[in-house]
Amino acid sequence: MAEYVFWAVLAAHVAYSLVVNRWGSGKQPAGMVRFVHVVLQGPLLWSAAYIGWHMGVFSRDLVSPVYIGMGLTAGHLIFGLSIFATHLSWRDAWAHFFDFGAIWNFTMGSPSVLTRFIGVAFAEELIWRVVGQTLAIELLGRAMQSPEAAVLAIVLVAAAFVVIHNHFFENTWHVSLEFIAFSVLIGALYFWTQSFVMVIVIHALRDIEIAYLEYLEKVEEFGDEAQAMHAIDQAYRTQ
Repeated sequence: MAEYVFWAVLAAHVAYSLVVNRWGSGKQPAGMVRFVHVVLQGPLLWSAAYIGWHMGVFSRDLVSPVYIGMGLTAGHLIFGLSIFATHLSWRDAWAHFFDFGAIWNFTMGSPSVLTRFIGVAFAEELIWRVVGQTLAIELLGRAMQSPEAAVLAIVLVAAAFVVIHNHFFENTWHVSLEFIAFSVLIGALYFWTQSFVMVIVIHALRDIEIAYLEYLEKVEEFGDEAQAMHAIDQAYRTQ
């Protein structure tokens, strides 16, 4: 029963997000869009949590230092490659990759950003990779009777994941292409490792490092680190 609820709400969530993000941006009140998303995401998250519980994903592996370390390392490396793909500059990617201290200070200096992104990563990875991708692989595996079913499931889930994000349709084509590549890669990593915490860390770190780059832009704009941090903190509090 929970799987039927999950698939029904997920389909409605993807369809509504696609319509709003691709064709309805600015045509519907922001409050109404947010209300519909909350109504859909509630049962989606709870059904995913129920299914995930029965899958056994809420185990002590969620605090595995090995997988957390792998997630931090892989996530930072992947984001460095993402910077190269979007900025087309090895210099920018190289400089960011070794900017550990500044990123750490930014993260610790903005608890709301940290807790928000960990929460978002936990919920989205539970819905999309742990439950959605796993169930899709099972369904397509039974239908296709082929090893390629897993590849197709990963790609389809990644495609659905990117279209629920409004920025996918607003960014330049190469930035959106990088987002698709990231979504496929994180799906493949979960398929290979079956580590929930690792993909949470990779996802959260990506969002934190995006916020860090936005913070650097605000520092240049305001000329003041405290004001820039406050602007970023307020922006993510209201999203």
